[in-house]
Amino acid sequence: MSQFSSFSTLLGASHELRLLRALTRPGDERLSNVAMDGIDWDDFVWHAQRHGLAALSYSQLHALDAGAVPRSAMTSLEKDYRLGQVRFLAQAHETVRITKMFCEEGIDSLVLKGVAAAHRLYSADPAVRQSTDIDLIVAPENFLAADRILRQDGYVRKTPSFEIPKESMEMIGFLLHAFEYVDVRNGHSVEVHHRLTANPHAMNADFGELSCSALFIEISAGCIRGMNDADAARYLCSHGGGHAFAMLKWLCDVERAFHLIGRDGVCALRHSERTAFAGNAIDLARSLLDDADHVRPTTMAPARRNDRNMSFVVAELCADEVPGGPRTSKSMLRELAMLRFQVRMGVDMNFAMNELVRFLCDPRDALTLRRGLAWLPLYILLGPFLALRRFLTRA
Repeated sequence: MSQFSSFSTLLGASHELRLLRALTRPGDERLSNVAMDGIDWDDFVWHAQRHGLAALSYSQLHALDAGAVPRSAMTSLEKDYRLGQVRFLAQAHETVRITKMFCEEGIDSLVLKGVAAAHRLYSADPAVRQSTDIDLIVAPENFLAADRILRQDGYVRKTPSFEIPKESMEMIGFLLHAFEYVDVRNGHSVEVHHRLTANPHAMNADFGELSCSALFIEISAGCIRGMNDADAARYLCSHGGGHAFAMLKWLCDVERAFHLIGRDGVCALRHSERTAFAGNAIDLARSLLDDADHVRPTTMAPARRNDRNMSFVVAELCADEVPGGPRTSKSMLRELAMLRFQVRMGVDMNFAMNELVRFLCDPRDALTLRRGLAWLPLYILLGPFLALRRFLTRA
């Protein structure tokens, strides 16, 4: 039997995280049982901001009319809530504008997360779902055209930040599943994907099939297209699992997605999933969301792996920073631990090898080596040395 009965048990040491978790669960009935004793409110506000749940926390606490919450904490959370309202409206308008711009050029696109998830999963007040960027996916054959359109529109490509040599484009596509852009005029950040997940073996998803079953979602700024609810739930699990659910916001999204498709829908989703990583990510999410009795592995090895994964998720949730960003000497050990976690989740050899290659190689290597995917062994061999050279040069 597993040593952990629920996610709440794992979070027992942190009153603030447990309160944040209780406040942000779907359904109003649980608010009457929220306990606020022993809360360090400065710490709570920090956790709410770090996990992208400050606006939602304010909305729930305001609905509770909680007199136990200090005015300073409520003021800070309200500021995030008000800023979130403005940011959400701006992102909604920009999302509609970009998708229309793509459509006019004959490019079909779908909105990932962002305002699509906000309207489907937080319909009572979509603006409480905080988002830092706009995520879109296009068909791989339209990816470079989308890149050109955004840059002509005034967006600056942030990742990769260099002009890509033609002979290196295939390698860049292998290492990066999305390009990042920023509009320096208004601060909008956009990611355009040519595949859903960084590791192509994490989740099988054909853009044509996703597009055929997509939903039209009416928002204040117009109409957008997003994945259907089942595909969205599967993607949210895979995306969150790829980052070890290091932000509670990602679990909140998954929980609402599960509620939207219902228990039978979740079971059908898991039964139909053939990719090991996506299937394990669904199981891990259900365990973390206190549905453990229905998903516990029946044999010891998967049960121990599930426990290790749950422990790792809680450690990431309690960490000071969300994984990602530029590599530093301090971040390398944490990145190695994340690599071990992902390999445990992925199970199969193809997934593990892809994770290892992307750990050893950097997209900037493609600018240095100027070789295509056929030269992958060279990238693997020289990748660590090129990374060391960049680190020493920067230092």
